[in-house]
Amino acid sequence: MKFVDQAFAQLLCEDEEHFQFLATLMAESREGHLYVESSIELPDTFVGTEFKPIVRYQDRYYLQKNWVYETKILENLKRLWDVPMVQRDFSKELEGRALQVEQYEALQKGLNSPLMIISGGPGTGKTYTVSHLVDIFLKGLSDVGSGRVLLASPTGKAASHLQTTLMKLPFSDQIRAGTLHTVLGLPRNKSPHLFEEMIIIDECSMIDVELWSILLSAVGPNSRLILLGDHHQLPPVEGGTLFAELSLYAKEHRKESFVHLTKSMRSDQMEILSLADAVNQKDMAKTFSTLKKIATLNFHHLSKRFPQPSLIEPNPEELFEGLSDYRILSTLREGPLGVKEINRKIYERLRATFAENMWWPIPIMITKNDHRLGRSNGEVGLLVRHYDEKLAQAYFRNKEGEIEKLPAVLLPPYDLAYTISVHKSQGSEYTDLLLVVPPGSEKFGKEILYTGITRAKKSLRVYASDETLRACLSKDSLRRSSLSQRLRTRV
Repeated sequence: MKFVDQAFAQLLCEDEEHFQFLATLMAESREGHLYVESSIELPDTFVGTEFKPIVRYQDRYYLQKNWVYETKILENLKRLWDVPMVQRDFSKELEGRALQVEQYEALQKGLNSPLMIISGGPGTGKTYTVSHLVDIFLKGLSDVGSGRVLLASPTGKAASHLQTTLMKLPFSDQIRAGTLHTVLGLPRNKSPHLFEEMIIIDECSMIDVELWSILLSAVGPNSRLILLGDHHQLPPVEGGTLFAELSLYAKEHRKESFVHLTKSMRSDQMEILSLADAVNQKDMAKTFSTLKKIATLNFHHLSKRFPQPSLIEPNPEELFEGLSDYRILSTLREGPLGVKEINRKIYERLRATFAENMWWPIPIMITKNDHRLGRSNGEVGLLVRHYDEKLAQAYFRNKEGEIEKLPAVLLPPYDLAYTISVHKSQGSEYTDLLLVVPPGSEKFGKEILYTGITRAKKSLRVYASDETLRACLSKDSLRRSSLSQRLRTRV
């Protein structure tokens, strides 16, 4: 509990019992929970549904803002699901397409539902399935209009793979793509509206409760909404675990609007996916028997895995291919084994070899949107330094997969990206991955392990103590909300 929690409680009352509860409510909200359950009776002076800081629902107390977010989400989910749609048989259009049974099911449901949820782990074909969905839609087989598609995700990096795939389709000029904040016009636009006939949102597990409330409110009455993600992944850094909760609700109560893709298309990834499944099941014996752990972190050796300073000007295309070959992930940002410190140690070792007339390629991650330059928070690129700093350039891939060059002096704020956080890694995959799990990671539960493990395509090694791994495996990171209950009762 922090000073801000106590200050909040003190603004409302000084009674000891109420003070402690209100401070706890504030602290739990900062941890991402939407309510705290208690039989305590709080004074009416600050509890109510309108213009009061606290809302009570049954025995659950909410901060006013969290209640408003959850209620907006509830109302808009009901609105979207209740849109009447003409049911069509798309079996003819699906003929001849190389799809698994569950992928066929996702297409048929996605083309006939106003709100569709497609969840699945890595390699289960979410991108492949959606590319067929959009292909059918853009060929004019939809009954809702001219066929315009919007593709958005929480960060620019998260959508890059799906964007690149969809932009290769015929009629791709009818696809608008961007980050959620960009397409919604946030933060300036207070009441955004989305009118595309098909709206696809990728990496939905990363969306927090506030952004969910804005997004769902913005979806127009004539739009199909397709939500993609992996409901086993980490929840967003901010409040709620809405995609996981919504997926579990739809699986039970809205079967016509939910498909969970389970069959992996990648035979070379079976060991990693088996490990991820063991983590999901909290199977400690299988997790420990499958995990390949390393004993030490040798930063001199690790620095050799990244592009080295050289007298030869590097080829950006080759550098980008190498970016997905190897990466270090850490579950924490701060601390001796956090992202910032590991990046610093690798950077310092490489800088020691940087000499006159040399070029030095440095992986970076943008940390602030810059719409003027077309760069998004979370986007990974390369800063190619030269001993003469006037020659320094940065390189990024655009949504068509082409490499764009930017003078280094124009770069928006960025971090080093030799190591990135597991949270920031969502939407990416790496051929060879080192996952660092320092003490303190247990607060994120088994989802931090699952998300980190499933970023690896072929090779995974883990640096962690047995004690920390057991603590992570024994905990879930689901946050409390009443969305499922209120959806069932329509309250």
